[in-house]
Amino acid sequence: MPTTHPARPETHPRARQLGLTLVELMVALTLGLMITLAVGTAYVQSSRSTAEDDRYLRMIENGRFALSLVVTDLKMTSFWGELIDPASITTAVTAEEDCDTDLLDAGSAILVNSPNGSPAVTQFNIASTGCAALMGTVRANTMQLVTKHTTGAGLESGAVDDVLYLRSNGSSGTIIDDAASTAPPTGFADWALDPSLYYVREEAGDVPRLCRLKLAGKGFGAVTNTECVADGIEQLHVEFGLDTDNDGLVNQYKSNPTLAEMGAALTARVWVLVRSDTADPAYRNTKTYQLGDLAVAAANDNFYRRVFSSTVELRNPANLATLR
Repeated sequence: MPTTHPARPETHPRARQLGLTLVELMVALTLGLMITLAVGTAYVQSSRSTAEDDRYLRMIENGRFALSLVVTDLKMTSFWGELIDPASITTAVTAEEDCDTDLLDAGSAILVNSPNGSPAVTQFNIASTGCAALMGTVRANTMQLVTKHTTGAGLESGAVDDVLYLRSNGSSGTIIDDAASTAPPTGFADWALDPSLYYVREEAGDVPRLCRLKLAGKGFGAVTNTECVADGIEQLHVEFGLDTDNDGLVNQYKSNPTLAEMGAALTARVWVLVRSDTADPAYRNTKTYQLGDLAVAAANDNFYRRVFSSTVELRNPANLATLR
């Protein structure tokens, strides 16, 4: 009996192209890996760029806001309602804290505590018992600035209990407490007192911030009076433009003026040094920053920094006298 064999399938030229050779597979895998790597690299770079932009924009916003806040307060400094000369202001209020003695001295409208160790340091005694508890987190070698003025329209009645007011009639004034019980006499108005103490605050492992102490009742008497208004602020520096020869022009800028020199201050230059709130490991900051007469050495770290500055015309009696 003859042996039978299964029929062999016909070979077709296209049948030989249905599979991939090992070489073709390796080429395809290599190309796919290269495309994936390129897409991943682009994504990582895009994410890093977005993070850098976000970090930088937050820094810019913080710096501008901090500068704007200080400048606005300086513009209002020595605004005493209807009064021009603060020398006519007396006080009937007893300070609750050691540092509030200077606060209630209307004649010292702007007070500075410079790290330079000048006599101006005594104008606001940060080491006194009342202030030390509040200011224990002040960043080393930074300036503190006190601005003093009244705010709002004169109140004819309805003043709030335990809030300080300047009661004036346009030619003289007295700082009073608890004006609610007695309406101002005829011809007088009560103007709310609104001083602020600006300082740079820094605690261990924390971001430096620009903070301010606000008046509560008759003093700066509690830590809860602190408002931190902008993150990343490392330096606040102010120089006052002095008219030393009484010709109505600035002749000299000083960051540590005496109290007598402050009476001749026409302008103030304000600098704010701000850093990013987070570090960038790919960046090394070796820059030195100049804030007027203050040079801030390179930190050699991974934070971005930028300086903002502005010049303010002050409402000092020396300025206002030219309007009479």
